Amino acid sequence: MAAAKTIHFPSGVSTYVCDAAEYKNERVSFNGKSYYTVTACDGEYGMYYLNSTGGMDAFLYQGKCKRTDNYAQYEYYRDYDTGTIDPGRNRYVTEITPSWELHTGWLTEDQAANMVLNLFPSTKVYIHDLAEGKIMPVVITDTKAEYKTRRNNGKQLIQYTVNCKAAQDMARR
Repeated sequence: MAAAKTIHFPSGVSTYVCDAAEYKNERVSFNGKSYYTVTACDGEYGMYYLNSTGGMDAFLYQGKCKRTDNYAQYEYYRDYDTGTIDPGRNRYVTEITPSWELHTGWLTEDQAANMVLNLFPSTKVYIHDLAEGKIMPVVITDTKAEYKTRRNNGKQLIQYTVNCKAAQDMARR
């Protein structure tokens, strides 16, 4: 078994809530206190978010997850000489905005209610890419959420899709 590593979060985070029995032996540190992370065998991404009471919660996405990078490309034009290979159109910067479509596994009614009440309206959300070990701030782009219960979901198990994008664009010059 590999040695556990500690991930440090920004200051101002007060609490952390998760069921540590579901996760591997990795730890996360909030304000000097150490807790288990959402690193698990079955998920590609975890998410940490500020809940409605001011604490931090964690969630592991166990369904299909997809990352997409959106590019905004900026160019300038200049006169060019047909006798050279210098182009008339030149790209001087590309802004890269990663976005994710995350699918939950099967949720209980309590877990589903927690997502709608705490995750979707959260003002501070971090995505944890478990394969790369990177954590970055994101913004939830969904503008509405359905309150799902087993009863109003056709007596089927509950799943959600969460869409988010990076809170900070990357630039390539």
